Amino acid sequence: MKILFFGSGPLASLLASRLMDGGQDVTLLARGQRLADLKANGLVLCSLITGGCTYQEVKLVESLGSEDAYDLIIAVMGAHHLPEVLPILAANPVCQNILIMGNNAAGPDALAASVGRERLLMGFFGAAGTITDGVAYYADRIGRSDARLVLGDPYQGVTPRVEVVAAVLESSGFSVDLQPNIDAYLKSHAAAILPLSCAYYLAGRDFDRLAATPDAQLVMLRGMKEALAVLRALRIPIVPPVMERTMRLPEPLMVSIMRRRLTAPGVRVGAVHIDKIGPELTYLAGQYRDLMRLSGQSTPNLDRLLAALSPSVPPIPLGSAGLKVDWRGIYTILAALSALVALLFGMTRRRRTADHRRTTADG
Repeated sequence: MKILFFGSGPLASLLASRLMDGGQDVTLLARGQRLADLKANGLVLCSLITGGCTYQEVKLVESLGSEDAYDLIIAVMGAHHLPEVLPILAANPVCQNILIMGNNAAGPDALAASVGRERLLMGFFGAAGTITDGVAYYADRIGRSDARLVLGDPYQGVTPRVEVVAAVLESSGFSVDLQPNIDAYLKSHAAAILPLSCAYYLAGRDFDRLAATPDAQLVMLRGMKEALAVLRALRIPIVPPVMERTMRLPEPLMVSIMRRRLTAPGVRVGAVHIDKIGPELTYLAGQYRDLMRLSGQSTPNLDRLLAALSPSVPPIPLGSAGLKVDWRGIYTILAALSALVALLFGMTRRRRTADHRRTTADG
């Protein structure tokens, strides 16, 4: 398949490289210094996990003309770049498959208004990366999770067209999840990634500080719960459902789980990515604030987290522990376990009494 990557950031570069390895006809659209680096040195990628690097020659263009023919255009970029890119994509009626991959909490309508519902696909690439001195540094695994591609038609779900594109993307070697409700998936992802990223900023852009500051962890977890409550109030499904089930765990258990994850070595590579996407996070926060207003939900913790994106907001003091953990969920579990033990003890006692009476009667 003839594929154009509109943009050549770290994730676009990684996916383009893997698709070329899989035999696809790939072209990168690049400009400015990135174009100069690619012309001079080729496509250079280095793993943040293994340290290994690769080099590839790649076809390059500086623009997309109205008559340029591609089977698939993939735009892997920050949401804040899309307003300037969409008119260029709209001016090319030739390509019938335009895949927008990235964070999005605003929904598909503005995208579809530009490029057309019949052409639009949406997705997400769960990798991380940054570009330094012309080299694309990437992490195709965050913590224990390998990077995955998520794909869907925002209006029709999983269609034959989606399946064809998914088969092409699978030639990259990355797993592809076909998502019947890609809009709900992206909004749910925003409900998780915004509180986490903002908590990182609240802790002074330091995961070690975040892991050592109980108040920051509680604000983050409660902010996530409030973000999900916004979606529920708007009747937007939480996708995947396991996210909602996990967030309903008792707060002490969630704090313990989150603290272990924050101190895991693989999480550190995510900091490289979060450090570079401040403008995108601010743009995404604006989209989510629109959902918050529509929902009418009270979101004090989420408000505090989103405010931390401003450079004028000082970081929370290291080790701050003034907030109280909500133990009610644990008490409920203990009460349920006590009731279960009492029930089992009562059943055992009644059975022993009945056995004793039968033995006595037989004697």
